[in-house]
Amino acid sequence: MLQLNWISRDTTGQLLRLYDVNLSTIDLHGVYVIYRPGTVSTSPTAIRVGQGDVADRLQEHRGNSTIKAHAKIGTVYVTFASVAPLLIDGVERFLADRYRPLIGDVVPEVVPVPASLPFAA
Repeated sequence: MLQLNWISRDTTGQLLRLYDVNLSTIDLHGVYVIYRPGTVSTSPTAIRVGQGDVADRLQEHRGNSTIKAHAKIGTVYVTFASVAPLLIDGVERFLADRYRPLIGDVVPEVVPVPASLPFAA
């Protein structure tokens, strides 16, 4: 299993809110999960799984009306990890298969690459 270093908290220990995170501090190419947190008895809900230049992709998603609608329900968070270019499609496939995000583009049709998860599904 590929071990990923998931970044999900800021320097003060707070979870990264999609609409508040300073994108100018994110300089990595990898995968990300946009989600709403779970409760004591439920897992987080994946809204969107994706890949690419993380700051650019998150900036794009901030303008997405469907994601904005989820933000009206509750705070929307993001977590991300750097992934080598040769593995990125497979890791995204693995995350999409595992979390079944509520929205998203077509996920790469490749063999999933198992990786450590940012939170339990």
